[in-house]
Amino acid sequence: MRRVRHTHFAATLLALSLAACGGSGSGGAKAQGAACAADGECATGFCVDGVCCDTACTGACRWCGTGGTTATGTCGNAPEGTNLRSGCTASPQSSCGNSGVCGATGACALYPTGTVCAAGSCTSGVATPPSTCDGAGTCNAGSTVPCAPYTCGPTGTCRTTCASNPDCATGYSCASGACAVVCGDGIVGPGEECDTGGTVDSAACVMSSGAGALRCHNSYCGDGYANATAGEQCDLGSATNGTAGACCSASCTLVAPATTCP
Repeated sequence: MRRVRHTHFAATLLALSLAACGGSGSGGAKAQGAACAADGECATGFCVDGVCCDTACTGACRWCGTGGTTATGTCGNAPEGTNLRSGCTASPQSSCGNSGVCGATGACALYPTGTVCAAGSCTSGVATPPSTCDGAGTCNAGSTVPCAPYTCGPTGTCRTTCASNPDCATGYSCASGACAVVCGDGIVGPGEECDTGGTVDSAACVMSSGAGALRCHNSYCGDGYANATAGEQCDLGSATNGTAGACCSASCTLVAPATTCP
């Protein structure tokens, strides 16, 4: 009689213990999505991310817990931009490799398109923009850009304004905050053949303000501008000088008895 009572008492204790654990003798009884600490607590057999999950749900960017892309307890992709399982290790930004967070496809994401992977620079009047990631793991170098009419600035890029001539590329002068070709500054710039400075002609260079578009061009008989400094008395242009009836000879001297040209 005492043996029967002892056996009944032991069975009762076992039943109470199983009930307290939320399980049964053949496995856990917690439903999918319920909080858990071990596989044995779950009817599904999988305790993942702190809840009873429908599958083992493995992978750095998979998630079964709360705050995922699927219902709690259903395995799905981890939200984009998160690292809930700390499984995405960031690579150096210069590598354009793993960014340290999950992407939209359930895998660790690469650094996105446009991420700077190498700093820009500017040397000898040529700027190289920052290199950027292409989103597929490659760091693409920026295309070089000449700074002219400006020079390289202190920040590794081309200047866009000037304070003085040293801020301008060779052949340009600083005028009102902008680098430009200035005939008469004594600097031979793009489009100029010569520039002796000022507005006084030399024998070789037309500088007079009255010469119009011929300023800062080499002086020669036939250019259409009578350069007295070069010894010319007249110049009607190469197509007219020395022709019949012209007052100006082919050597840019007046034809007697003419003293002036129209």
